[in-house]
Amino acid sequence: MTAQKNIQTTLGYWDPFFESERRPWTFTRPREEGEQDKYPCDQSTVEMIKCTVLDGRQHDLNLDQNGFQRVESITSLSTADFQNEEMLKNVYFKEVEAEMKRVTGAEDVIVWNHFIRNDAAITGMAQDHNRSTLGYSRAIHCDTHPYSAERVLENFIRITGRTDLENKRFVYLTAWRNINDSPVRDNHLALLDERSLVKPDDIIVRDNFSIDAVQGKYRILQYVLWKKNAGQHRWFYFPDLTREEMILHKQFDSDTSKQGRMVFHTAVPDPTAPKN
Repeated sequence: MTAQKNIQTTLGYWDPFFESERRPWTFTRPREEGEQDKYPCDQSTVEMIKCTVLDGRQHDLNLDQNGFQRVESITSLSTADFQNEEMLKNVYFKEVEAEMKRVTGAEDVIVWNHFIRNDAAITGMAQDHNRSTLGYSRAIHCDTHPYSAERVLENFIRITGRTDLENKRFVYLTAWRNINDSPVRDNHLALLDERSLVKPDDIIVRDNFSIDAVQGKYRILQYVLWKKNAGQHRWFYFPDLTREEMILHKQFDSDTSKQGRMVFHTAVPDPTAPKN
């Protein structure tokens, strides 16, 4: 077994706005004039808290127990190919579908969205969902609230006519991959073992105001974290992640018997990373 690589870093916990008529919020589209008084910035207040992030390679972590899992996964795409929308949709989406079926045993997998995260490639708004390249997300979040996840499933059924999906287990799953030839040395994906949450105390609802070409402007509910019990939270990352690996992590799982049903996550800086 390789040497353990736990890191001391900072994670962004949210101001819960308990004494306000607003919930925490984030905009993944530009704010409009009528919204700027109520929401004076793109994202509500986040406090960076010092935490230990554990080396996930030293632990046996899996989807249904912890909510996330590292898998060996070869892609046929080059780094440049990931900038090609047609290659992504026609080749990579199919690779991800096959991997998700292999790991989860799912009968059906539908891939419908993707982002590349790269701070160096961003100009303007860091989390503008009109673009396929975004900045690193420094604030802890889970991409969906159960209510919003179920609306996603309803939309799929309505659009595809797949009424046979209505009473089946539904897992909203994310696949994360390093697309570079060199291992990840900084800005790691940190993932929270759901079993270490203090429920429901730690969990806060956030409004995400976004936009897409089909629905136009919309609002979804998401989960974020309060700092009160941060010292009990067990965070993990996978050091030196290569392009031959993939991290799968849940946003929602309709099977309430599973221990791992959602994964709070964020990007974290690595104080041991090379300067360049």
